[in-house]
Amino acid sequence: MAKGSKLSPIPYLIHNKKRTSVLIVSLSLFFVMIYVLGFFMGAVGEPLVNVCIDRFKRTFQVHVYVDNDSLGEYETREEWDELVRPILYEKKEELQKIVGDDEVFLVRGGYTILRLIVGNTSISSYYFENTDDMNRYSQIIDAKLVEGRWPENPGELVVDTNSYINVGEDILRFIGSSYKIVGKVETPVYAVYGLPIDTEHNYYYLVAPSDYQKVNGKYVEDHGFPCFYVEDYDTVMENTKGEIKSLDDIKQLVTIVATVLLATCVTVVFALHIRDRREEWCLFESIGFTSGQIYAMALKEMLICFVIAAGIGVLVSGAAVVVLDNFVIYPLGLGHIQLIRPKDALLAIEMYALIFALCQVPVFATIRGVQTVDNIEE
Repeated sequence: MAKGSKLSPIPYLIHNKKRTSVLIVSLSLFFVMIYVLGFFMGAVGEPLVNVCIDRFKRTFQVHVYVDNDSLGEYETREEWDELVRPILYEKKEELQKIVGDDEVFLVRGGYTILRLIVGNTSISSYYFENTDDMNRYSQIIDAKLVEGRWPENPGELVVDTNSYINVGEDILRFIGSSYKIVGKVETPVYAVYGLPIDTEHNYYYLVAPSDYQKVNGKYVEDHGFPCFYVEDYDTVMENTKGEIKSLDDIKQLVTIVATVLLATCVTVVFALHIRDRREEWCLFESIGFTSGQIYAMALKEMLICFVIAAGIGVLVSGAAVVVLDNFVIYPLGLGHIQLIRPKDALLAIEMYALIFALCQVPVFATIRGVQTVDNIEE
């Protein structure tokens, strides 16, 4: 061996394209599967938070208690309605004084559902007292009519396009067959609203704060308004904290199991890749290269494969989540899912580091078994 000779990783990679390609493809697929898995698990929880819960920052609900015994005698819901409405309007004025210039609506409410990747969640539907209130609410949620017309008569509704894609005409199965969808709107939030039918009597207030950090459910309660209960961003987040934590736990468990299985498969592929290098490394040692030099060459080969695989994995993952988001998730009416996912990318990199460490085991084991060329066949 000439003095100062070095072992280069390039010749092996060039002359063994098939084996090298198998290793790089395995590592790339590992990155892609970890990242895409994180994307799909995100598609389970993100619509719940981003669209279903964040909408309470635009408007929140204030429910009040009315003592029916104080209303006097009544026999039908219609008679009850006539007695309670003056009280509700009086309380609305009281609430309006507390929130200042922010909009306060007296609405009647129902609910429909949103189908998530896993399970369902409920979405409130609002029925306004008049078209002026309904139009102001449309401005608050940035709703733009894209099909049909605005409600004009009792029982007519508009629905946002994503909700309609997600649930379709089943919206009316939950709201009631007496209602009719007459228009569709585009808006950043899920929205089903319109004008009430006479038999709708579930009253509450809808507050549209210009600054949610200042005016929220706690602010209203602290200023002495007799709330029965409120539904704002903080209370809804608190109520769904367990559900969100369960989704996070499921995501973590699935990710860990998938990562362990994938890491094991990739490590086995690499071990098979290294096993066939034993005789080659014996020859290197026979002509004077040390175990340290052989290991340095193997380390460089691994680094080159891992770097190339990571680059391919990033490109394929990016393309995969864009395709899945536009052709699988969005057509379900769940909006767009976050495409750039630093936590999932970091997890894939951490798992790469783990696999890289595990791959040292077959390398060291093979180097320790290296013999000179004279003893290879013994």
